[in-house]
Amino acid sequence: MTARRRGLAQRRRAVGFSQEHIAEHLGVDRSTVARWECGETLPQPYLRPKLAAALRLSSEELATLLAESDRITPAAYHLTRHHSAPVRLPATLLRPVQAAADDRAADLGLRAFERRLHQAWELRLRRGSSNPCLVLVGGFAGSGKSEFGRFLTGITGWTHLDKDVLTRPLTESLLLALGADPNDRHTTTYTTAVRPLEYRALMNAAFGNVTTGVSTVVSAPFLDEMPNARWLRRLAARCAAAEIDLAMIWVDADVDTMHAYLQARDAARDTWKLSHWDDYLASIDVMTRPQRPYFLVDNQRNTAISLADQARRIVESRDHGC
Repeated sequence: MTARRRGLAQRRRAVGFSQEHIAEHLGVDRSTVARWECGETLPQPYLRPKLAAALRLSSEELATLLAESDRITPAAYHLTRHHSAPVRLPATLLRPVQAAADDRAADLGLRAFERRLHQAWELRLRRGSSNPCLVLVGGFAGSGKSEFGRFLTGITGWTHLDKDVLTRPLTESLLLALGADPNDRHTTTYTTAVRPLEYRALMNAAFGNVTTGVSTVVSAPFLDEMPNARWLRRLAARCAAAEIDLAMIWVDADVDTMHAYLQARDAARDTWKLSHWDDYLASIDVMTRPQRPYFLVDNQRNTAISLADQARRIVESRDHGC
């Protein structure tokens, strides 16, 4: 048992839990916990918050505990279970870290960062050479697509890009510069001069991630894009050329649920929709769907399956390429 795993087991015993207790709390087998403690595997990212809480640790404390090992050296990280020889971190990563760590004035956090680099490198090697995945989560305003995107990233540990979070400050500034209402999302000023730039920036950011091997979930309405077969063909071709797996998810909700969501979040950009609800509904086609194979998430008010459970079902599905 490595020093890292001894620390994990010691912490578990210190808080009075057996491996069976931890396994039951996290919804895994006892053998899974045993493999964590003997150094064979690491806890999946989505399990770590619950594991940290069970062990009464902060997320950073757990990360440090998982990263500690008497086998880690600056030169190599040993993966004897998967490799016959030590696997070396790229020199382009090691040299700057080592150079900074040699400075007496260097922050002590550099050592922790170096351990995190080794840990991330190990996890990437264990995942193998599977293609990164680009997941587009679309739906109408108030359908719950951002919430679903967060559930999905919490389960997978992938990056989440939300259009409003990524683009709203620039969108509002651009609308003001054009002499328009910063909360406008329905006039031709927004739809012709601003919206195309939002989606270009969003997709550029997404491809910036996936082309470096980082699977990414993108939440946005995609109301013009997902029903556009030509746009989807171009996107699919771009993904195929870069060996990126593409998945589409549409979050469906009834109009009452969408109205309730918009009222609850009380965002300024929704003011026009809520004040002109009938006009807004007349401007959309609630039967809009992606023009390629997709997963349908039912977020209607009376649904019996939670968003989180539907996210898990998609992740566990054997029918998609991600």
